[in-house]
Amino acid sequence: MFTVPLVEFLALGLPEAFVTRVLSGELLWDARPAASSLDTESFERWSALVSGGQSGAARHALAELRSRLLALAAGRPASSLESELLPSHSKVSRMAREVARRFREPLTVAEIAASVGLNPNYAMDLFRREFGTTLVRTLVQYRVAHAMRLLATTGLPIADVAEASGFGSSSRFNEAFRQTCGRSPREFRAKCRGAGRADRR
Repeated sequence: MFTVPLVEFLALGLPEAFVTRVLSGELLWDARPAASSLDTESFERWSALVSGGQSGAARHALAELRSRLLALAAGRPASSLESELLPSHSKVSRMAREVARRFREPLTVAEIAASVGLNPNYAMDLFRREFGTTLVRTLVQYRVAHAMRLLATTGLPIADVAEASGFGSSSRFNEAFRQTCGRSPREFRAKCRGAGRADRR
């Protein structure tokens, strides 16, 4: 896996529609048969360049990643919202898709489980075994990722960001955001704005 910090991802200059889809929780991929193996090799190389500790190599990896994402955005990437997330069409893949579609709503585990006809406790266990994380944690991650995008790209008040991201209260939002990002929403926004000013110099 190759992870790009949100601030750097936003600075790549990718098409706005593509960025919005990614940060809204869609899983996008190149459906061409040969793309998977080529991307796997590229990700391994980029990861090695970044972990090597040399800033020049890291910038080179990021430039290559930007080119790959531009190519993906220019095509018609397959989407988790247009097809079943896993080839098996399993109930757990449908639960993941339900989270991706409805994370901005006051969604509960019981509702997610009911959408695929499962008992909530069994649904949670099944999801954890398949994805290695909990339904609740996945739901929170989607909401925090959406909030990060809003904080970085809009001037919405933080309380409105919390509501727009599916959090029922500002206190819950602040707690979840700090646990995930290691800083408060206000601190995160300030960092993004500082990075934006630096890029323009």
